[in-house]
Amino acid sequence: MKKFLSILLVTVLLAGGFCVLMYPTFSNLWNEHRQELLVSSYREEAAQISDSLYDTMLAAAEAYNAEHKNDTLPDAFAVGELNADEVYDALLNLNGDGLMGYVEVPCINVSLPVYHTTTSEVLAKGVGHLTGSSLPVGGESTHTILSAHRGLPSSRLFTDLDRVQIGDIFYIHTAGRTLAYEVDQIKVCEPDDVSELQITEGMDLATLLTCTPYGVNTQRLLVRGHRVEYSEEVYQQQTETNRAAVSRQFILYPCIGLLVVAIGAALMLHKSKKAKTLPQAGLPTADPAAQTDQPETEKDSADGNGGEKT
Repeated sequence: MKKFLSILLVTVLLAGGFCVLMYPTFSNLWNEHRQELLVSSYREEAAQISDSLYDTMLAAAEAYNAEHKNDTLPDAFAVGELNADEVYDALLNLNGDGLMGYVEVPCINVSLPVYHTTTSEVLAKGVGHLTGSSLPVGGESTHTILSAHRGLPSSRLFTDLDRVQIGDIFYIHTAGRTLAYEVDQIKVCEPDDVSELQITEGMDLATLLTCTPYGVNTQRLLVRGHRVEYSEEVYQQQTETNRAAVSRQFILYPCIGLLVVAIGAALMLHKSKKAKTLPQAGLPTADPAAQTDQPETEKDSADGNGGEKT
């Protein structure tokens, strides 16, 4: 019974340690699942909106962009809390929850909801649109800035943004449209250097922004793309690969966890059985020679006594 309890205790400890070790991974998978639910809900709501309402939303966003081309851009991660701007908050706010669309970066398996502003609350759950930059509806002389954290223990977000390469394509979905952007520039700059975030006359640009180096976060990584023609065929190929990779993660990680626990329990069981076969320390062991000689000694003694009687 004691050995069984020992094995059980070791197994529980192994499982507990594994859970602690794998918490960031499982937490990230759960948050990705939750974000995908938000994206799916947005798609369903968007499918029910009439074309005329979309045209109205798009026209209002384009008018806002035309009026705010020269706005001063702050550091996305130093904004903190902002004063309420009812006009800005109402634009592209399909469900009244601050969600203006979602961004997909297939090459790093990312699909994330995009919210108004880059407050701490927003950046804890998804991607924020940098106030002062163009709203993500495209058009000449626009530059949309989308920002997200990197390296959060509970969610991946833009953690892998440094793996994006020149020529990769990312997508912004909003106002009933999908905008495709091909990466043409990747730069690292200081937090207060916003020169690369300015509008380029005649260009339709979008930049994905996060902190760098990983874990240090003293600079900013800027991944910029220019608008290209959207290809449904290319998009479907990229997103199917993304979904397959996510499905493999949900299967692979639990299997690895069970395997580690099983191996640990098997090793402890083997060790316990091995200890059982070894002699216990401090106890005398019988000498086979002594046991063999003893009867002969007693016999000789008996023979000697018998001889005296005779």
